[in-house]
Amino acid sequence: MQRPLGVTMIAVLQFLLTALMILVSLALGTGLLGRTFSLNPAEPVSRFLLLASTAKMGAICSFLFTCFLAALGHGMWNLRNWARIATIIVEAAGVVGASFGLLWAITHLELSALLVTSIRLGISILILWYLNQPHVVRAFGIVQTNSAGIPG
Repeated sequence: MQRPLGVTMIAVLQFLLTALMILVSLALGTGLLGRTFSLNPAEPVSRFLLLASTAKMGAICSFLFTCFLAALGHGMWNLRNWARIATIIVEAAGVVGASFGLLWAITHLELSALLVTSIRLGISILILWYLNQPHVVRAFGIVQTNSAGIPG
């Protein structure tokens, strides 16, 4: 079966996020963020070392997440059901996180955070809805059955 346009768009989005995360990983790994903190000569050396080691740990975590995003994008592009399920799990976690962010933005009256979080929540819900549509599920090779056990 041909890959649905929405699945292609999700895979491309995952590849774009992968590219962005590569830049973040490189920035953290090269100590670019750590060097930014070292511009103040009044800061003690121990604080700089703590920030540098934190940046390195952040780079490792960022790199691992980047590999995960690249695998998801590749799996979605090739219509692998494990990638669909993993994307559903990631987006469900995104809905939970965006919901907490939305509550925070409402309670603190932060309009820009409210806008950004609302958009993120909407995108996550849209992706969750789309990945569970019957034609998309069929594209991933899953045969759905009705309550009587008949395919269709």
